[in-house]
Amino acid sequence: MNQSQCHRIQSVQVLVDSKDRETTWDAVEVYFNCISECDLNDRDCTISCTRQLRDAS
Repeated sequence: MNQSQCHRIQSVQVLVDSKDRETTWDAVEVYFNCISECDLNDRDCTISCTRQLRDAS
């Protein structure tokens, strides 16, 4: 895996009907915080993700 592959970011876009918007926003309680680490010598990369609760405020 090369360095450009390690830093690739993927995004997902979801379209929601207005009638489902309230349900959808209430459903998003947990986010994922991901960190990529790459060894500069062998270019081996690891990605670790942790779950993060949404701030109540």
